[in-house]
Amino acid sequence: MQNQQKNKVFILNYIKDHNYNDAKRFGRLQIVTKGNVNIFDVGRLKLNIKDALNVMGFKSETDHLLISGGNIIGFALGLALSLLGVKRCNLLLWNAKECKYFNREVSI
Repeated sequence: MQNQQKNKVFILNYIKDHNYNDAKRFGRLQIVTKGNVNIFDVGRLKLNIKDALNVMGFKSETDHLLISGGNIIGFALGLALSLLGVKRCNLLLWNAKECKYFNREVSI
């Protein structure tokens, strides 16, 4: 558990009414964006996500990405990861039936 707390979970779009407690199993929670984002300026959203991941020290080998919010945020994330040269990442996927997150490693 101590090693996992060195890892980070990057929440792409924090939604105040969602419970992220289970994601803490995978690392310390980091908020990339919060609330409403301008989905009509994908270029700016992509750069904001890229810059935030850089500043917060995202490490694709050990950290996790939790995609929340609209589909366009996931699309902007893909663009940002491409700009960062990321080849693989860990995604946390919510399983509503089991009420917990599962890790999936994704090659880009």
